[in-house]
Amino acid sequence: MTTDHTKRRRALAAAIRQLSNVFVTSDMADADLDAATKSLGDLARQFVADDVVDRRKRRGRSFFNVPRVDDDPQEQSLFEDSGFSGRSNPMATNARFWVDNDVAHMVVIFDAVTEGAHDRVHGGVVAGLFDELVGAMISSLREPAFTVQLNVRFREGTPLGVPVEGTARITGRDGRRISLTAEMHSGEHVVAEAEALFLTVNPEQFGGPGRHL
Repeated sequence: MTTDHTKRRRALAAAIRQLSNVFVTSDMADADLDAATKSLGDLARQFVADDVVDRRKRRGRSFFNVPRVDDDPQEQSLFEDSGFSGRSNPMATNARFWVDNDVAHMVVIFDAVTEGAHDRVHGGVVAGLFDELVGAMISSLREPAFTVQLNVRFREGTPLGVPVEGTARITGRDGRRISLTAEMHSGEHVVAEAEALFLTVNPEQFGGPGRHL
């Protein structure tokens, strides 16, 4: 169950996200920019840094608690502070993920802050969401695993401001290695495809960095 404190963090993250999109699509006078910089700096200094343990507790969702199709849209992310779908991360997109009938699904509307070349989403953002999408599929197996390879083919420019949907499926397994494919499309147009390879690890390896190959 989402706590009131988490709801407040989500609301602040959404406000910062809105500010980011307004900032990249508009401007203000120099004096106003200076005042805004001071105000945001003062706000940032009010926060107290978490230690690693507290931050992991706040992330809330277990790696294995995969969103389902009938979940509340606010809960359809992998981790609370995920860089690509976390509701409490102001840098994240509004992407939603869920797994249904052995297929991982995603839907997202990309904002202006994700723009790369004119009128299209930056390829790095597309790749990152592919990693999140195949990660959702892996999580449904209830086995800790990491991405070891992700190949993306961009077939068209990924559009801004309209729904983009994605799907991912497991295509094979060889011991610890799990292969997946995924695609994103806007309407009837496939805009990007991906192939991914994950490697399962021991639960104790999943908690931090290190070599797993």
